[in-house]
Amino acid sequence: MLTILTGDFESYYDRDYSLRNMTPVEYVAHSLFECIGMSVRMDTIKLPMPATGHNRAWSAKARWVEGPDLPKLFAAIDWAKTIFMSHNIGFDGAILKWRYGITPMLYIDTLGMSRAVMPAAKGASLERALAHIGAPPKGNALAAAIGLRLADIKRNPQFYQTYKTYANRDCDGCFWLFEEMAHQFAGTRGVGKIHVNEEFILMDMVARMTINPQMRLNRSMVQTYLNKVRTSKAALLTTLRD
Repeated sequence: MLTILTGDFESYYDRDYSLRNMTPVEYVAHSLFECIGMSVRMDTIKLPMPATGHNRAWSAKARWVEGPDLPKLFAAIDWAKTIFMSHNIGFDGAILKWRYGITPMLYIDTLGMSRAVMPAAKGASLERALAHIGAPPKGNALAAAIGLRLADIKRNPQFYQTYKTYANRDCDGCFWLFEEMAHQFAGTRGVGKIHVNEEFILMDMVARMTINPQMRLNRSMVQTYLNKVRTSKAALLTTLRD
């Protein structure tokens, strides 16, 4: 059995500072970034999932954690034994890594899963994917939060409750999609002492290329180029004497 943490980060945005205008790297690394909070749910699962799909009531387990309280939550989790899942892991996984320094055992992206197995949904957004499987719809409270930071949102308790409910529905919805689709990802592969769906390993590899990119430097080639540049500049400087 494995622990899977489904997470949905909510963060500050405005008309100019948003993912509509910026790449995730630019957005998450920006000085304006503020994690307002995160909706999370913990589930125990077994991989590979049985070939049954979703066969139970839609479970509402997600809970809201404010941004300042997230470090304490994360510190209590054994990430070496925990899967992190979201609907757009390139965004949520990046925040987890770049803002909190956390790398989980495995990344799972229900956005990528939806693109692979739900072409009939005519889009892989959480809204379209949930509608496709007949799950309760998500709201649109986030639209009213433009330009608002956590302190601003909390000044309106009624809206803050709506905001948290919206985030929790997104988080629960992500897990519902996983339950619906997981059995369609075939094959198994060992990861330490466990076996998971082989396609999840490939998904994890792609996520890590985005979230934790690495380069291998060809030092010989760089040194050769450096020598060439130095020689060229030295030759150029000699012309200044004329």
